[in-house]
Amino acid sequence: LGDFDFGWNVYSPSEAGEMLETYKGKAEVRDILTRLIGAEIRLVKMGFSVRRASDGLRNKKVFVDSKECYVREENPERGSFFRKMFELRASGMDDKEIVDSVNAMGFLTRVFKKWDRTNKEHPKVVGQTGGRLLTVKQLQRYVQQTEYAGINTEDWTEGKPIRMQQFTGLVSIDTFNLANRGKVFIKENLDGSVQVLHDYSQYGEVRVTRLRNNPDYRYKFLPCSICHKPMLGSYSRGKLGTRYAGYHCG
Repeated sequence: LGDFDFGWNVYSPSEAGEMLETYKGKAEVRDILTRLIGAEIRLVKMGFSVRRASDGLRNKKVFVDSKECYVREENPERGSFFRKMFELRASGMDDKEIVDSVNAMGFLTRVFKKWDRTNKEHPKVVGQTGGRLLTVKQLQRYVQQTEYAGINTEDWTEGKPIRMQQFTGLVSIDTFNLANRGKVFIKENLDGSVQVLHDYSQYGEVRVTRLRNNPDYRYKFLPCSICHKPMLGSYSRGKLGTRYAGYHCG
């Protein structure tokens, strides 16, 4: 075609091979993640730990059937702060007084590094977060975490509370229930299983039922066609007051 450049006649001889190698790389990543995530889900359902521990706890390496696993244990440097929070709240002390008492013990939130990931190959530390005094709202979030009582309720357990392996909790289940004052209640069944109930009244009745697996929203990871992030579910109300379930972008 001489010196003419039509666009369609400009190509790379190795383009087909490059595309094939790219697809192989993506398929390999998918296979690795499938095996990794699947193994982690099975470990979580067995009561082991695969995530970063909550403040006041830490991960401990153990070997089960010659396989390396992780379980929770108390952090000797910070566990006493959280045990004190539960004990004081279980005794009926006001939240503001608890916060002042724990802060007087020297409590500061965990410090994390802030990263600049503009350059993905060479991220750098640009600051830090944390190192702050305890607040009332933070206290209320801490005491509602069932992990401190040795019960795991994360998403990978499919909404079923699981007793954690080799860890009975930073505090007992009775202390946890007293500290939460019915907001979150751990109920032990006769067969050894446990239930986590919300807004549990003093008469043993659940005032509000929260559905982790709402039948109106069966699809948990429905991606948005524009941003590709998981869509959120909410109800809209018609003229007659009827509620209609639907998905929308977050």
